[in-house]
Amino acid sequence: MANTSTTQHTGNTAAATTAGTQQLVRVFDGQIGGAPAQVCDGRELHTFLKNGKQFSDWIKQRISQYGFEENADFSIVSLKSETIRKYANGERKGVSKVSDYHLTLDMAKELSMVENNEQGRKARRYFIDCEKRASAPSSSVVAADAYRQVAFEGCRIRAWMRDGQPWFAASNVATALGLPSSDRITRSAMPQDVRRTLRGRQSVNYLSPQLALRAGDYAKGELGERWRGWFQRTLAELAPAAPGMAFSAAAGLSAVQRFGLEQMMNTRLLLSFTAEGAMDVKPVAPEALVVTPDRLATVIGDNFVIGQQHLPEILSAVADRLRP
Repeated sequence: MANTSTTQHTGNTAAATTAGTQQLVRVFDGQIGGAPAQVCDGRELHTFLKNGKQFSDWIKQRISQYGFEENADFSIVSLKSETIRKYANGERKGVSKVSDYHLTLDMAKELSMVENNEQGRKARRYFIDCEKRASAPSSSVVAADAYRQVAFEGCRIRAWMRDGQPWFAASNVATALGLPSSDRITRSAMPQDVRRTLRGRQSVNYLSPQLALRAGDYAKGELGERWRGWFQRTLAELAPAAPGMAFSAAAGLSAVQRFGLEQMMNTRLLLSFTAEGAMDVKPVAPEALVVTPDRLATVIGDNFVIGQQHLPEILSAVADRLRP
């Protein structure tokens, strides 16, 4: 789910919105030519535009035809995916590479316009609306002295101090954890865990301490553990008395109580309501995805989110559902 998105559940139906506007294509914090930028995923835009060509052919043709430049209008993120092929003498594992394209909103608008269809017109208006919301005056804009700089293993992270609580730049956190963008952290975040501010004319997303801590779940190997240890120490230095923060409150608890509190803080919970109004709360694994039905096909088609090794199981389940 994209930044600052909310999902409303009523029985078995769900709808995704972004700041009051229907979310057509995810817009998230990324980098173009090493500079922070609001970007969208080229594959998702291609799917929404309903262009009949293969994505790789379509994007390369558009880049050549309209003179888009890498590191100015778009960036290419190369992803590796483990594949399993079955042969007569057994299974063999391999690694395939997939290139994702992160597009600036200006490039996304132009690609939408040249499609010359209703989907393209909808997408263009949507991206214009995203830019208007990002550049509109906001009470979230604060003075420069409200910011601090911290560093994790040599990576600088910008911390925004607001009401005694630090918020952490999403793109900086993603870079520190070796992620290609902050979208993986923010797509399923609760609205209150992501705040957007303006830095000059650039819109920047900041993560709450709780969400920044959980971001370590997406890091590879021991990096996540090192991040969580560093983060809790850094948070205690930045905001030792931050209101409502469990980290500082834990100082007066017993070892057993602190362990229980840490377990709770590191647990994702899914809150939903049935058609009858009953509330249901379930723990969700850190790697679990929470998506709306209308975005399920797009998520399955995203090689970064779901690896190819999971596709046979998904296809088998779909085939079972389609059988009469």
